[in-house]
Amino acid sequence: MTEKRISTLFLLSSIIFVGLAIIGGIRAYSPIPFWDMWDGYLGFYVKVTSGDWSAWWAQHNEHRIVLARLFFWLDLAFFKGQGWFLIIVNYALQSMVCILFWVIWKETKGEKNNWLGFFLICWLFWWIQKNNLEWGFQSQFILAQLLP
Repeated sequence: MTEKRISTLFLLSSIIFVGLAIIGGIRAYSPIPFWDMWDGYLGFYVKVTSGDWSAWWAQHNEHRIVLARLFFWLDLAFFKGQGWFLIIVNYALQSMVCILFWVIWKETKGEKNNWLGFFLICWLFWWIQKNNLEWGFQSQFILAQLLP
């Protein structure tokens, strides 16, 4: 099989994987907070709206999730805590991870093996990532791939 055919096959596969991941996210959506969201999302918002500004920098387990808390605050303050904003953020961040890895791949390998870039998109949107995609509280883990 030629390089062009392999690339086309993986391009089509990546479109299917992203499409199925979006369908999965829509079907799995729930506005009800899940697990760590009760304290790390709602508890954080209650503290901040009560005047405890230190909640922005407070640790969540062993992590400082300041940027994720910005998303949480936006969701609760502007989108009434429905959670769909956070899901969209997760998909957008995962897309940025794909772009970042694609750029790194191109800088190191040039035009060689384009199909691996499409394979990477399949890998990052594979439904094995469902918890990272469908759970609004996961943006900090995706951000860990994007930011040093």
